[in-house]
Amino acid sequence: MNAALTYLPVYLGLFAAESLAMACNAYIDVSYGSFGSETFVWASVFACGLLVGWRQKGEESPLGKRLTMMALILGAVVCLIYFVPRYVFPRSVVYMLAALQSALNFSTISRRHLLINILISTTLVLFATSHFRANWSMAFYAIPFLIAVAFTLVAEQVNRITANLRQQHRSMRLIGAQGAAIVGATSAIFCLAVLLYALTPQSTLVPPTWQWGQEIQSPYDDANNPDGGKHGHNRRDGQSSESGSAHEMRQMAHSAGMPEWQKSVLLSMARTTEIILGAVKPVRRLWTRVTGVWVKVKRHLTDRIDRLGCRLGWITLGMVVVTIEIPVLSISALLSLLLFYLLWRMARRARFALWVRTRYDYFQLGILARERIDAEAIRKYYLACERLFALNGMPRSPGMNPAEYRHWLRQSNGPFDKQVEEITAQFEQARYGAGQISERQIKRMRRLYREIYRLT
Repeated sequence: MNAALTYLPVYLGLFAAESLAMACNAYIDVSYGSFGSETFVWASVFACGLLVGWRQKGEESPLGKRLTMMALILGAVVCLIYFVPRYVFPRSVVYMLAALQSALNFSTISRRHLLINILISTTLVLFATSHFRANWSMAFYAIPFLIAVAFTLVAEQVNRITANLRQQHRSMRLIGAQGAAIVGATSAIFCLAVLLYALTPQSTLVPPTWQWGQEIQSPYDDANNPDGGKHGHNRRDGQSSESGSAHEMRQMAHSAGMPEWQKSVLLSMARTTEIILGAVKPVRRLWTRVTGVWVKVKRHLTDRIDRLGCRLGWITLGMVVVTIEIPVLSISALLSLLLFYLLWRMARRARFALWVRTRYDYFQLGILARERIDAEAIRKYYLACERLFALNGMPRSPGMNPAEYRHWLRQSNGPFDKQVEEITAQFEQARYGAGQISERQIKRMRRLYREIYRLT
Protein backbone atom coordinates (compact mmCIF):
# COMPACT_ATOMS: atom_id res chain seq x y z
CA MET A 1 0.00 0.00 0.00
CA ASN A 2 1.45 3.35 -1.10
CA ALA A 3 0.17 5.27 1.93
CA ALA A 4 0.80 8.99 2.37
CA LEU A 5 3.41 10.14 4.90
CA THR A 6 2.35 12.81 7.37
CA TYR A 7 3.85 11.56 10.65
CA LEU A 8 6.73 13.72 11.91
CA PRO A 9 8.68 10.94 13.76
CA VAL A 10 8.96 9.04 10.45
CA TYR A 11 10.72 12.02 8.87
CA LEU A 12 12.94 12.46 11.93
CA GLY A 13 13.99 8.80 11.81
CA LEU A 14 14.64 9.04 8.06
CA PHE A 15 16.74 12.17 8.62
CA ALA A 16 18.81 10.35 11.25
CA ALA A 17 19.30 7.32 8.97
CA GLU A 18 20.41 9.43 6.00
CA SER A 19 22.76 11.58 8.08
CA LEU A 20 24.34 8.53 9.74
CA ALA A 21 24.77 6.83 6.35
CA MET A 22 26.78 9.80 5.06
CA ALA A 23 28.63 9.98 8.39
CA CYS A 24 29.84 6.41 7.78
CA ASN A 25 31.18 7.42 4.37
CA ALA A 26 32.76 10.61 5.70
CA TYR A 27 34.37 8.58 8.50
CA ILE A 28 36.47 6.78 5.90
CA ASP A 29 38.45 10.03 5.50
CA VAL A 30 38.41 10.97 9.18
CA SER A 31 42.21 11.34 9.23
CA TYR A 32 41.99 14.30 6.83
CA GLY A 33 40.05 16.41 9.34
CA SER A 34 36.95 17.06 7.21
CA PHE A 35 34.62 14.60 8.96
CA GLY A 36 32.67 17.13 11.03
CA SER A 37 32.16 19.71 8.29
CA GLU A 38 31.22 17.13 5.66
CA THR A 39 28.70 15.44 7.95
CA PHE A 40 27.18 18.82 8.89
CA VAL A 41 26.80 19.88 5.25
CA TRP A 42 25.06 16.65 4.23
CA ALA A 43 22.82 16.70 7.32
CA SER A 44 21.76 20.28 6.49
CA VAL A 45 20.94 19.31 2.89
CA PHE A 46 18.90 16.31 4.03
CA ALA A 47 17.08 18.38 6.66
CA CYS A 48 15.99 21.00 4.11
CA GLY A 49 14.67 18.39 1.71
CA LEU A 50 12.78 16.38 4.34
CA LEU A 51 11.30 19.54 5.82
CA VAL A 52 9.81 20.42 2.42
CA GLY A 53 8.57 16.84 2.01
CA TRP A 54 6.92 16.83 5.45
CA ARG A 55 5.17 20.18 4.85
CA GLN A 56 3.42 18.76 1.78
CA LYS A 57 1.34 16.49 4.09
CA GLY A 58 1.24 13.51 1.73
CA GLU A 59 0.25 15.45 -1.42
CA GLU A 60 2.90 16.53 -3.91
CA SER A 61 2.83 20.28 -4.52
CA PRO A 62 4.21 22.28 -7.47
CA LEU A 63 6.89 23.69 -5.14
CA GLY A 64 8.06 20.19 -4.27
CA LYS A 65 8.31 19.23 -7.95
CA ARG A 66 10.31 22.37 -8.80
CA LEU A 67 12.69 21.91 -5.88
CA THR A 68 13.20 18.24 -6.77
CA MET A 69 14.12 19.11 -10.35
CA MET A 70 16.42 21.96 -9.23
CA ALA A 71 18.13 19.68 -6.70
CA LEU A 72 18.65 17.00 -9.37
CA ILE A 73 20.25 19.47 -11.78
CA LEU A 74 22.41 21.04 -9.06
CA GLY A 75 23.46 17.62 -7.75
CA ALA A 76 24.44 16.44 -11.24
CA VAL A 77 26.55 19.57 -11.80
CA VAL A 78 28.30 19.25 -8.40
CA CYS A 79 29.01 15.57 -9.01
CA LEU A 80 30.54 16.23 -12.42
CA ILE A 81 32.58 19.24 -11.28
CA TYR A 82 33.67 18.18 -7.79
CA PHE A 83 32.91 14.61 -6.65
CA VAL A 84 33.90 12.67 -9.78
CA PRO A 85 37.33 14.39 -10.21
CA ARG A 86 38.09 14.14 -6.48
CA TYR A 87 36.93 10.62 -5.60
CA VAL A 88 36.85 8.96 -9.07
CA PHE A 89 35.01 5.70 -9.58
CA PRO A 90 33.66 3.70 -7.84
CA ARG A 91 33.58 5.91 -4.74
CA SER A 92 32.14 8.88 -6.60
CA VAL A 93 29.00 6.75 -7.18
CA VAL A 94 28.35 7.04 -3.43
CA TYR A 95 28.11 10.81 -3.68
CA MET A 96 25.96 10.53 -6.79
CA LEU A 97 23.51 8.41 -4.81
CA ALA A 98 23.64 10.92 -1.94
CA ALA A 99 22.87 13.77 -4.35
CA LEU A 100 19.99 11.76 -5.81
CA GLN A 101 18.69 11.08 -2.31
CA SER A 102 18.85 14.75 -1.34
CA ALA A 103 16.74 15.56 -4.41
CA LEU A 104 14.21 12.81 -3.65
CA ASN A 105 13.75 14.19 -0.13
CA PHE A 106 11.86 17.17 -1.55
CA SER A 107 9.19 14.79 -2.91
CA THR A 108 9.16 12.21 -0.09
CA ILE A 109 5.42 12.13 0.55
CA SER A 110 4.52 8.43 0.52
CA ARG A 111 5.63 5.07 1.84
CA ARG A 112 7.20 4.17 -1.51
CA HIS A 113 9.51 7.19 -1.35
CA LEU A 114 10.38 6.28 2.24
CA LEU A 115 11.45 2.75 1.27
CA ILE A 116 13.51 4.04 -1.67
CA ASN A 117 15.37 6.46 0.62
CA ILE A 118 16.05 3.72 3.17
CA LEU A 119 17.34 1.45 0.39
CA ILE A 120 19.75 4.16 -0.81
CA SER A 121 20.97 4.81 2.74
CA THR A 122 21.55 1.10 3.30
CA THR A 123 23.58 0.94 0.08
CA LEU A 124 25.74 3.83 1.27
CA VAL A 125 26.39 2.13 4.63
CA LEU A 126 27.26 -1.18 2.95
CA PHE A 127 29.81 0.59 0.77
CA ALA A 128 31.34 2.39 3.76
CA THR A 129 31.64 -0.72 5.92
CA SER A 130 33.24 -2.71 3.08
CA HIS A 131 35.86 -0.05 2.34
CA PHE A 132 39.46 -1.06 2.95
CA ARG A 133 39.97 1.86 5.38
CA ALA A 134 36.94 0.94 7.50
CA ASN A 135 37.52 -0.48 10.99
CA TRP A 136 35.51 -1.45 14.03
CA SER A 137 35.24 2.16 15.29
CA MET A 138 32.77 2.86 12.46
CA ALA A 139 30.25 0.97 14.61
CA PHE A 140 29.70 4.28 16.44
CA TYR A 141 27.70 5.33 13.37
CA ALA A 142 26.67 2.02 11.78
CA ILE A 143 24.80 0.69 14.84
CA PRO A 144 22.82 3.94 15.36
CA PHE A 145 22.00 3.78 11.64
CA LEU A 146 20.42 0.34 12.11
CA ILE A 147 18.44 1.63 15.10
CA ALA A 148 17.27 4.67 13.10
CA VAL A 149 16.13 2.47 10.20
CA ALA A 150 14.20 0.17 12.56
CA PHE A 151 12.65 3.19 14.31
CA THR A 152 11.58 4.73 10.99
CA LEU A 153 9.95 1.57 9.65
CA VAL A 154 8.23 0.83 12.97
CA ALA A 155 6.97 4.42 13.27
CA GLU A 156 5.48 4.31 9.78
CA GLN A 157 3.82 0.96 10.42
CA VAL A 158 2.41 1.96 13.83
CA ASN A 159 1.12 5.26 12.49
CA ARG A 160 -0.65 3.51 9.60
CA ILE A 161 -2.28 0.96 11.91
CA THR A 162 -3.32 3.73 14.31
CA ALA A 163 -4.88 5.73 11.47
CA ASN A 164 -6.94 2.67 10.42
CA LEU A 165 -8.09 2.13 14.01
CA ARG A 166 -9.15 5.75 14.31
CA GLN A 167 -11.15 5.49 11.10
CA GLN A 168 -12.92 2.34 12.25
CA HIS A 169 -13.44 3.44 15.86
CA ARG A 170 -13.74 7.20 15.95
CA SER A 171 -14.30 7.27 19.71
CA MET A 172 -11.03 5.44 20.46
CA ARG A 173 -8.38 7.53 22.22
CA LEU A 174 -4.75 6.59 21.75
CA ILE A 175 -3.03 9.33 23.72
CA GLY A 176 0.62 8.38 24.30
CA ALA A 177 0.09 4.81 23.09
CA GLN A 178 1.58 5.43 19.65
CA GLY A 179 4.93 6.68 20.95
CA ALA A 180 5.13 3.88 23.51
CA ALA A 181 4.40 1.28 20.80
CA ILE A 182 7.14 2.69 18.55
CA VAL A 183 9.77 2.76 21.29
CA GLY A 184 8.76 -0.69 22.55
CA ALA A 185 8.82 -2.32 19.12
CA THR A 186 12.16 -0.73 18.19
CA SER A 187 13.71 -1.82 21.49
CA ALA A 188 12.36 -5.35 21.05
CA ILE A 189 13.83 -5.61 17.53
CA PHE A 190 17.21 -4.33 18.71
CA CYS A 191 17.29 -6.66 21.75
CA LEU A 192 16.32 -9.64 19.58
CA ALA A 193 19.09 -8.79 17.11
CA VAL A 194 21.65 -8.56 19.92
CA LEU A 195 20.44 -11.88 21.36
CA LEU A 196 20.68 -13.66 18.01
CA TYR A 197 24.11 -12.17 17.42
CA ALA A 198 25.27 -13.38 20.85
CA LEU A 199 23.89 -16.89 20.31
CA THR A 200 25.17 -17.26 16.74
CA PRO A 201 28.78 -18.42 16.37
CA GLN A 202 30.80 -15.60 14.80
CA SER A 203 33.66 -16.76 12.58
CA THR A 204 36.60 -14.55 11.72
CA LEU A 205 37.17 -14.56 7.99
CA VAL A 206 40.69 -15.28 6.81
CA PRO A 207 41.97 -12.37 4.71
CA PRO A 208 42.66 -13.14 1.04
CA THR A 209 46.31 -13.96 0.28
CA TRP A 210 48.42 -12.90 -2.65
CA GLN A 211 51.69 -14.50 -3.71
CA TRP A 212 53.39 -11.15 -4.31
CA GLY A 213 51.53 -9.15 -1.69
CA GLN A 214 52.93 -6.99 1.08
CA GLU A 215 54.62 -8.71 4.00
CA ILE A 216 52.06 -7.92 6.70
CA GLN A 217 51.90 -9.92 9.90
CA SER A 218 48.65 -11.88 10.17
CA PRO A 219 47.14 -13.54 13.27
CA TYR A 220 46.94 -16.76 11.26
CA ASP A 221 50.63 -16.87 10.42
CA ASP A 222 51.89 -18.13 13.79
CA ALA A 223 49.61 -21.15 13.84
CA ASN A 224 49.33 -22.06 10.18
CA ASN A 225 52.39 -20.63 8.46
CA PRO A 226 55.84 -21.19 9.93
CA ASP A 227 57.51 -18.61 7.71
CA GLY A 228 55.59 -15.78 9.41
CA GLY A 229 53.47 -14.70 6.46
CA LYS A 230 56.04 -14.24 3.76
CA HIS A 231 53.39 -14.48 1.12
CA GLY A 232 51.66 -11.49 2.65
CA HIS A 233 48.14 -11.38 4.08
CA ASN A 234 46.52 -8.21 2.81
CA ARG A 235 44.55 -6.81 5.73
CA ARG A 236 42.75 -3.58 6.35
CA ASP A 237 44.59 -0.84 8.17
CA GLY A 238 43.85 -0.62 11.83
CA GLN A 239 42.81 -4.23 12.28
CA SER A 240 44.90 -6.34 14.66
CA SER A 241 44.65 -9.77 16.14
CA GLU A 242 43.11 -8.33 19.30
CA SER A 243 40.42 -6.13 17.81
CA GLY A 244 38.70 -4.01 20.44
CA SER A 245 41.45 -4.35 23.12
CA ALA A 246 42.22 -1.48 25.51
CA HIS A 247 45.51 -0.72 23.77
CA GLU A 248 43.84 -0.58 20.38
CA MET A 249 41.07 1.65 21.73
CA ARG A 250 43.66 4.15 22.94
CA GLN A 251 45.46 4.04 19.61
CA MET A 252 42.18 4.61 17.81
CA ALA A 253 41.27 7.50 20.13
CA HIS A 254 44.55 9.32 19.42
CA SER A 255 44.38 8.86 15.65
CA ALA A 256 44.30 11.96 13.48
CA GLY A 257 40.95 13.65 12.90
CA MET A 258 39.05 11.67 15.54
CA PRO A 259 36.05 13.67 16.89
CA GLU A 260 36.46 14.77 20.49
CA TRP A 261 33.32 13.07 21.76
CA GLN A 262 34.31 9.79 20.14
CA LYS A 263 37.84 10.15 21.50
CA SER A 264 36.55 10.55 25.06
CA VAL A 265 34.20 7.60 24.64
CA LEU A 266 37.01 5.37 23.34
CA LEU A 267 39.27 6.32 26.25
CA SER A 268 36.44 5.60 28.70
CA MET A 269 35.86 2.23 27.02
CA ALA A 270 39.58 1.43 27.30
CA ARG A 271 39.58 2.19 31.03
CA THR A 272 36.40 0.18 31.56
CA THR A 273 37.86 -2.75 29.60
CA GLU A 274 40.98 -2.77 31.78
CA ILE A 275 38.88 -2.68 34.96
CA ILE A 276 36.68 -5.55 33.76
CA LEU A 277 39.67 -7.64 32.67
CA GLY A 278 41.34 -7.05 36.02
CA ALA A 279 38.21 -8.17 37.85
CA VAL A 280 37.78 -11.22 35.62
CA LYS A 281 41.43 -12.33 35.84
CA PRO A 282 40.94 -14.48 39.00
CA VAL A 283 37.94 -16.13 37.38
CA ARG A 284 39.99 -16.87 34.27
CA ARG A 285 42.74 -18.40 36.38
CA LEU A 286 40.18 -20.60 38.14
CA TRP A 287 38.70 -21.59 34.79
CA THR A 288 42.18 -22.50 33.53
CA ARG A 289 42.69 -24.76 36.54
CA VAL A 290 39.28 -26.39 36.07
CA THR A 291 39.97 -27.06 32.40
CA GLY A 292 43.35 -28.49 33.30
CA VAL A 293 41.73 -30.88 35.77
CA TRP A 294 39.13 -31.80 33.15
CA VAL A 295 41.88 -32.61 30.63
CA LYS A 296 43.55 -34.88 33.15
CA VAL A 297 40.23 -36.60 33.93
CA LYS A 298 39.56 -37.19 30.25
CA ARG A 299 43.06 -38.58 29.80
CA HIS A 300 42.55 -40.91 32.75
CA LEU A 301 39.16 -42.06 31.42
CA THR A 302 40.70 -42.70 28.00
CA ASP A 303 43.38 -44.87 29.55
CA ARG A 304 40.79 -46.79 31.54
CA ILE A 305 38.69 -47.32 28.41
CA ASP A 306 41.70 -48.67 26.53
CA ARG A 307 42.40 -51.12 29.36
CA LEU A 308 38.83 -52.37 29.70
CA GLY A 309 38.64 -53.29 26.06
CA CYS A 310 37.30 -52.03 22.81
CA ARG A 311 33.66 -53.01 23.31
CA LEU A 312 33.26 -51.50 26.74
CA GLY A 313 35.18 -48.47 25.52
CA TRP A 314 32.77 -47.80 22.68
CA ILE A 315 29.80 -48.12 25.04
CA THR A 316 31.31 -45.68 27.53
CA LEU A 317 32.33 -43.27 24.80
CA GLY A 318 28.83 -43.36 23.33
CA MET A 319 27.34 -42.57 26.73
CA VAL A 320 29.70 -39.62 27.15
CA VAL A 321 28.89 -38.30 23.68
CA VAL A 322 25.15 -38.67 24.24
CA THR A 323 25.43 -36.96 27.62
CA ILE A 324 27.22 -34.01 26.03
CA GLU A 325 25.16 -33.77 22.83
CA ILE A 326 21.65 -34.07 24.32
CA PRO A 327 21.74 -30.66 26.10
CA VAL A 328 23.29 -29.02 23.03
CA LEU A 329 20.67 -30.50 20.71
CA SER A 330 17.88 -29.61 23.11
CA ILE A 331 19.00 -25.98 23.32
CA SER A 332 19.37 -25.82 19.54
CA ALA A 333 15.90 -27.29 19.04
CA LEU A 334 14.35 -24.82 21.50
CA LEU A 335 16.06 -21.88 19.80
CA SER A 336 14.91 -23.13 16.39
CA LEU A 337 11.34 -23.49 17.61
CA LEU A 338 11.47 -20.00 19.10
CA LEU A 339 12.78 -18.56 15.84
CA PHE A 340 10.13 -20.35 13.75
CA TYR A 341 7.42 -19.15 16.15
CA LEU A 342 8.60 -15.54 15.87
CA LEU A 343 8.74 -15.79 12.08
CA TRP A 344 5.25 -17.31 12.02
CA ARG A 345 3.90 -14.50 14.22
CA MET A 346 5.56 -11.87 12.02
CA ALA A 347 4.15 -13.45 8.85
CA ARG A 348 0.71 -13.68 10.42
CA ARG A 349 0.86 -10.09 11.65
CA ALA A 350 1.97 -8.88 8.22
CA ARG A 351 -0.80 -10.96 6.49
CA PHE A 352 1.81 -12.59 4.27
CA ALA A 353 -0.55 -15.25 2.92
CA LEU A 354 -3.17 -12.63 2.08
CA TRP A 355 -0.52 -10.48 0.40
CA VAL A 356 0.53 -13.41 -1.80
CA ARG A 357 -3.11 -14.15 -2.67
CA THR A 358 -3.78 -10.54 -3.73
CA ARG A 359 -0.73 -10.62 -6.02
CA TYR A 360 -1.93 -13.88 -7.53
CA ASP A 361 -5.40 -12.37 -8.03
CA TYR A 362 -3.91 -9.40 -9.87
CA PHE A 363 -1.81 -11.67 -12.09
CA GLN A 364 -4.82 -13.85 -12.89
CA LEU A 365 -7.57 -11.22 -13.13
CA GLY A 366 -5.71 -8.02 -13.92
CA ILE A 367 -2.97 -9.23 -16.29
CA LEU A 368 -4.05 -12.52 -17.85
CA ALA A 369 -7.78 -11.62 -17.77
CA ARG A 370 -9.05 -14.88 -19.23
CA GLU A 371 -12.31 -15.11 -17.31
CA ARG A 372 -15.52 -16.38 -18.85
CA ILE A 373 -18.40 -13.99 -19.48
CA ASP A 374 -20.73 -15.04 -16.67
CA ALA A 375 -21.78 -14.13 -13.12
CA GLU A 376 -18.92 -16.18 -11.67
CA ALA A 377 -16.38 -13.81 -13.22
CA ILE A 378 -18.13 -10.83 -11.59
CA ARG A 379 -18.01 -12.68 -8.27
CA LYS A 380 -14.26 -13.35 -8.62
CA TYR A 381 -13.51 -9.68 -9.20
CA TYR A 382 -15.63 -8.66 -6.21
CA LEU A 383 -13.94 -11.17 -3.90
CA ALA A 384 -10.52 -10.04 -5.15
CA CYS A 385 -11.43 -6.46 -4.18
CA GLU A 386 -12.55 -7.71 -0.75
CA ARG A 387 -9.14 -9.29 -0.22
CA LEU A 388 -7.42 -6.03 -1.16
CA PHE A 389 -9.48 -4.17 1.43
CA ALA A 390 -8.78 -6.86 4.05
CA LEU A 391 -5.05 -6.59 3.37
CA ASN A 392 -5.22 -2.88 4.18
CA GLY A 393 -7.06 -3.34 7.49
CA MET A 394 -10.66 -3.15 6.24
CA PRO A 395 -11.96 -6.74 6.25
CA ARG A 396 -15.59 -7.62 5.69
CA SER A 397 -17.37 -9.09 8.69
CA PRO A 398 -19.12 -12.44 8.14
CA GLY A 399 -22.53 -10.92 8.93
CA MET A 400 -22.26 -8.02 6.46
CA ASN A 401 -24.04 -8.04 3.11
CA PRO A 402 -22.51 -6.17 0.16
CA ALA A 403 -24.59 -3.02 0.77
CA GLU A 404 -23.56 -2.84 4.46
CA TYR A 405 -19.93 -3.45 3.54
CA ARG A 406 -20.11 -0.66 0.96
CA HIS A 407 -21.55 1.72 3.59
CA TRP A 408 -18.82 0.75 6.07
CA LEU A 409 -16.08 1.37 3.47
CA ARG A 410 -17.50 4.82 2.79
CA GLN A 411 -16.94 5.74 6.44
CA SER A 412 -13.21 5.04 6.08
CA ASN A 413 -12.92 8.07 3.74
CA GLY A 414 -10.73 6.19 1.31
CA PRO A 415 -9.82 7.33 -2.21
CA PHE A 416 -11.83 4.49 -3.77
CA ASP A 417 -15.45 5.39 -2.82
CA LYS A 418 -16.57 5.74 -6.45
CA GLN A 419 -15.03 2.40 -7.45
CA VAL A 420 -16.57 0.63 -4.43
CA GLU A 421 -20.00 2.02 -5.28
CA GLU A 422 -19.87 0.81 -8.87
CA ILE A 423 -18.28 -2.58 -8.24
CA THR A 424 -20.85 -3.36 -5.53
CA ALA A 425 -23.66 -2.40 -7.89
CA GLN A 426 -22.24 -4.65 -10.62
CA PHE A 427 -21.91 -7.55 -8.14
CA GLU A 428 -25.48 -7.16 -6.83
CA GLN A 429 -26.87 -6.97 -10.35
CA ALA A 430 -24.99 -10.12 -11.40
CA ARG A 431 -25.95 -12.03 -8.25
CA TYR A 432 -29.59 -11.03 -7.78
CA GLY A 433 -30.55 -9.90 -11.30
CA ALA A 434 -31.90 -12.07 -14.07
CA GLY A 435 -30.21 -10.32 -16.98
CA GLN A 436 -27.44 -11.65 -19.19
CA ILE A 437 -23.82 -10.78 -18.36
CA SER A 438 -22.12 -8.92 -21.19
CA GLU A 439 -18.46 -8.64 -22.13
CA ARG A 440 -18.67 -4.92 -21.46
CA GLN A 441 -19.54 -5.58 -17.80
CA ILE A 442 -16.55 -7.91 -17.42
CA LYS A 443 -14.19 -5.32 -18.90
CA ARG A 444 -15.65 -2.64 -16.63
CA MET A 445 -15.15 -4.87 -13.56
CA ARG A 446 -11.55 -5.51 -14.63
CA ARG A 447 -10.92 -1.79 -15.00
CA LEU A 448 -12.44 -1.05 -11.58
CA TYR A 449 -10.42 -3.83 -9.97
CA ARG A 450 -7.19 -2.45 -11.42
CA GLU A 451 -8.03 1.05 -10.14
CA ILE A 452 -8.71 -0.29 -6.63
CA TYR A 453 -5.47 -2.29 -6.74
CA ARG A 454 -3.46 0.84 -7.59
CA LEU A 455 -5.22 2.95 -4.94
CA THR A 456 -4.61 0.42 -2.18
